[in-house]
Amino acid sequence: MIFVWLTLTRDIRTAGGGNPAVLSPLSPLAVPLLLKLRYLRAVEAWPGARDRAIALLPLYAGTRIAEIRALDVADVRLSARKGEIHLVGKGEKSRTVPVHPKLREALAAWLAERPSRRGADPAALFTSGRGTRMTTDAIADVITAITKAAAGPGAGGRGDPVGGAGEEPSAGSEQRGAGAAGGGLAGAAGVFHAG
Repeated sequence: MIFVWLTLTRDIRTAGGGNPAVLSPLSPLAVPLLLKLRYLRAVEAWPGARDRAIALLPLYAGTRIAEIRALDVADVRLSARKGEIHLVGKGEKSRTVPVHPKLREALAAWLAERPSRRGADPAALFTSGRGTRMTTDAIADVITAITKAAAGPGAGGRGDPVGGAGEEPSAGSEQRGAGAAGGGLAGAAGVFHAG
């Protein structure tokens, strides 16, 4: 969540009409907790088990987009109370991370739903609607859409007439600060592409 925090604290520090000397009444220490809670609520409300699992991996396992894309079903080991994920990161460096209980729940839900997808790549943990391994852009789009939903109305998230997941922002959304260069949660979502 540091990516969201950095963007939002930049916005908070310049809340006084662009003057960095005028601080918002929000405490910078409270911002990460508030953002995390809003993001978690958006993830819990999201309809797809696959997308919920994808959205929780960066938060609870510290994964990059490319690491999520590379995950295979065999890389996830879950038991009733514990779990671990084997990740291969930059420079082919391998690490095993423990699974947070909320992430374990989301992964278990996705693993239970996954076999119902006909023709899906048997090795890939996250597959597209066509059954192929998801691309990094598709994974980033999922996380961006959920982040925009956490930002609230006018951020171009699901259910917002200004734009949905994977759509280009309209002129109206850019005027409200929700376009790709917008602030807050919506503007922070683009940081995921850097992984």
